[in-house]
Amino acid sequence: QTVFESDGASEERMAVGGPSSRYGSVIITELPEPFQNRLTQHLQRGRFLVADPASDSDTPIAAVLVWLDADAGLGARIQKLRLAHPDAAILGLCQEGENTSRALLCAIRLGIRDALFVDGDLEELIPALKLAIECVRLECEARLVSDDFTRELGRKARDLRDAYGNMEQAYEETLNALVAALDVREKATARHSVRVAYYTCWLASRLGYTTRRLMDVYRGSLLHDIGKIGIPDSILLKPGQLTVEEFEVMKSHTEIGRIFIEGVAHLCSAIDIPYCHHEKWNGKGYPRGLVGEDIPLAARIFAVCDVYDALRSKRCYKDAMSFETAVGILQADSGTHFDPVLIELFMKQGQETWEGLDLASREGDPCFETMLKVFRRMEATPRVPVDAIPVGDVA
Repeated sequence: QTVFESDGASEERMAVGGPSSRYGSVIITELPEPFQNRLTQHLQRGRFLVADPASDSDTPIAAVLVWLDADAGLGARIQKLRLAHPDAAILGLCQEGENTSRALLCAIRLGIRDALFVDGDLEELIPALKLAIECVRLECEARLVSDDFTRELGRKARDLRDAYGNMEQAYEETLNALVAALDVREKATARHSVRVAYYTCWLASRLGYTTRRLMDVYRGSLLHDIGKIGIPDSILLKPGQLTVEEFEVMKSHTEIGRIFIEGVAHLCSAIDIPYCHHEKWNGKGYPRGLVGEDIPLAARIFAVCDVYDALRSKRCYKDAMSFETAVGILQADSGTHFDPVLIELFMKQGQETWEGLDLASREGDPCFETMLKVFRRMEATPRVPVDAIPVGDVA
């Protein structure tokens, strides 16, 4: 094989990964003797100088000229050269003959950039060689730019992911602070909102809710009584029974909650529970008197869990009920207040599950990820098939 270098190549060596000059060095492989001198002279006239590759193994290669023949080993030779010089352009040289078409077809399949006949006019050789080398240079530059862009894109993606994580954490901390303030104002049992969020998300997870949908259920559960910020203390904290007029004011907290949540884009997908958790299966709830499956599934699930927690919690006007008494009341209201299928699902979870969730909700900092970790520890309960609930909004 023979190597040709452009004038001044010693001062203009190629950079790692591709040529830094316009031409670079060229290797010619297995050229038949009759064409050797002719091609060498032509390349010299094109300002390429002959160099011995054995004396300069570090000579960077911009192009490889391969002798194309019908030899069965042509493909292997080209592949070997491609591995040895991955950043070099490969051009074919051939002599017209009966096997030329076969050799050219093989070369094209293996990615040869161009092929030239050496038994005719060689005027096309230098322009073709320069063009091939220039293409290699541009491709190398494009790869470098692409690599830089990919690295920068990866860095930006990491920054964005970190920023989004910080934003999510800030949202959750603000949400928890707001919920804690509401619980304190209403003098509710400690962590009432967190507890019913655990209960509701657990039941929703048994129905096949995805993590994304569970996040909406979690936030909606925490904010179920956010509308009570608009209810006067004289009504909200009244120890006795409300009058008809006072109860009408109290009922407005669902509408106030809807307005509040619709004003926060990040929370809009969690609106079903704050707005609809006082609807009843028989249509006698509020604010809209929805019936049966017209009530959003998340709100139906929450209604069961909210009443269960109220029954099991000690308040200033009552003692906490036993598990048996509380679930007995839930079963009695199945088909009137509650979705019967959800009551059945609730009962299947068992006392140990609900009391385990109660205990877990009281430990550590309340957050969605903590709740999911608790769920993973309690996954022994088999899931109920999604089609057990005849609705279309489980996702």
